[in-house]
Amino acid sequence: MRDFQSDLSKILLYFIATILLAALISPPLFWLGRAVGDVIPAAKILAEMDFQRYFNRSFLIAALSFLWPLSRWLSLRRISDFGLQPNPLWKEDLAYGFAAALTSVWGYGYILLATGFSKFKEPLPWHRIPSAFGTAAAVSVIEEIFFRGFLLGILLRTTSRRNALIAVSAIYSVVHFLKPPEGVLAAESVHWLSGFTLLPMVFRQFAEPLLLLSGFGTLFVLGWIFGIATIATRSLWLAIGLHAGAILAVRSFSILTKRTHVMLPWVGEHLATGLAPLLALLFLLVVCYFYIKKTARGSEEHG
Repeated sequence: MRDFQSDLSKILLYFIATILLAALISPPLFWLGRAVGDVIPAAKILAEMDFQRYFNRSFLIAALSFLWPLSRWLSLRRISDFGLQPNPLWKEDLAYGFAAALTSVWGYGYILLATGFSKFKEPLPWHRIPSAFGTAAAVSVIEEIFFRGFLLGILLRTTSRRNALIAVSAIYSVVHFLKPPEGVLAAESVHWLSGFTLLPMVFRQFAEPLLLLSGFGTLFVLGWIFGIATIATRSLWLAIGLHAGAILAVRSFSILTKRTHVMLPWVGEHLATGLAPLLALLFLLVVCYFYIKKTARGSEEHG
């Protein structure tokens, strides 16, 4: 029997190494992106991105770069080592998860519009919606492979489902808080150590109790739902669908609407922050539960 604390310690070291590598590679990636964006019109968006966004992308690149060494360190060789197996219902899982999450989150968004917390922009920037589809597709696949495929699979080998879900959901929530504020570093002031300059700012949100409470809880529950979907189906397809639908709903709502006022800790500046979104996630959890039962996979213990 493997040691849960040992695996968790290795994962912690992995995250420390990831953060340091992200700080190291973010300046050259920033300069490369701006150079490409200035030369190629189709890549103009690369020249418009600020350094903070490049830092966030660098974190993802660093995380993926260290996955193979970590898997070797943890003696993981095959997909089955992560508790996953082929899923004959993958198309149904993907489609249902996407529709369920999109409907649930946009349903909450409609409540915000009806109660005056948000309103539609004028004119509606429909031309920005395609980018939301691209973000939803890419992020959902990458993050589910990493969090529910990799990390959850690792911890399920050494502890109960409940403990594994708690650990991975907490990590998932914390990682999404590791973002530096936008606009704090001008493009002309970026130098080789600018990534390390941003590191103290990465943890700034942990010093704001109301923001931490309103954002951490929502992300934790969302991660828990993704984890239950993965364990129940023994595959990532339902979780990917749920994740993609949630991202598309949040991104499209952000593009098409603007917040008129906030009421922390209940309603935050963004659709996914605040305690009120937990109502939408509760509904999402219920519909996922009945879908899993309907597809004869409800006998699994979900933690």
